[in-house]
Amino acid sequence: MDVLMFNPSVDFGYNPSKNSYVFFSGDKREFNRIKSNKYVDFIVENASNKISIKDFLNNGNMLGLEKQELKLHLAILCRKGITLIKDVEQNTEYAVTELSNNYRYGYQLLYLKERFKNNLEGMDDDEIQKVISSFSVVIIGAGSPGSLLAVMFAAIGVGNISIIDGDVVDESNLMRQFFYFERDIGNKKVTALKNYIKKFNSGVCVNAVSSYINEDNVYNLIPDADMIIQTADKPIGIIDRLVDKCSEKKKVPCLFMHNQSIGPLVIPGKTKSFRDFEVKYNEETNGMYFDEIEYQDKRSNPGYPTIVHGVIPLTTKVFDVVLSYMFKDDVSYLEDGIWFENGNMQRF
Repeated sequence: MDVLMFNPSVDFGYNPSKNSYVFFSGDKREFNRIKSNKYVDFIVENASNKISIKDFLNNGNMLGLEKQELKLHLAILCRKGITLIKDVEQNTEYAVTELSNNYRYGYQLLYLKERFKNNLEGMDDDEIQKVISSFSVVIIGAGSPGSLLAVMFAAIGVGNISIIDGDVVDESNLMRQFFYFERDIGNKKVTALKNYIKKFNSGVCVNAVSSYINEDNVYNLIPDADMIIQTADKPIGIIDRLVDKCSEKKKVPCLFMHNQSIGPLVIPGKTKSFRDFEVKYNEETNGMYFDEIEYQDKRSNPGYPTIVHGVIPLTTKVFDVVLSYMFKDDVSYLEDGIWFENGNMQRF
């Protein structure tokens, strides 16, 4: 049934001194002032009540409103994105109709259908959410980016999340790793993170693996999945090589994330490997890259300056890349390069 309603992102008010409505479209960040008249007033009243177009036109006719003039005013409001006509059940109790189908994920379904509308044609709400719930991801590292990614994936309902890290919670983690508590100090990070996630989304399967990856266990620790995200920073360089080999052997795409950079996205059988990137980067640095990795001094213990919000922008971009990958949007710019936080790209 075609129903007249307000765009869910629209808020509005009426100023009697100016005899006009002010509509604010949150999705467009746009204001519109529209003069009140009997046609606009009628549309506002009926859109607020979510009435069928058939009843809307019939009621207008009963009130003596000229049909073409009413349609003209409605067309103006629809063109500005203030009102919309949608095929939904009439008199749903929710302003966002997607909530009727899926109360927990209704708002994100609304977002996804707008964000990926060219890729989701013909899919209903259940099918869209199933893309997420059937997705499986492996996160290497439960530090600042890894823990935030795990929680964000759980929030949208990713069905299977594996987190691999052998570290324990340290007091110094608490100022930037938001999902650990003072009571977790000394406990395994992956266990604490799993407990946090299960408290707000019991429907997500979380596989917590408390172990560091090495050459002997990498193929056993990393399960089959739809994507691996490598966020661990130690052992420097070596961890990337191990994960890259596992990605290649298991034919699982892997997205690499480092301090201030994202990429490459390695898709076995389609893109170059992380090793290919290393070879080129080593050439560009006159062999210093391999020397620094392969002859690491045990006294070297780097620590990057950071603060509570430092990891958020880069991590949310990683999340966005994975979301785009899920819904078959374009992420090709990371298939042959690395994106840096300052906006630069390094191709290889």
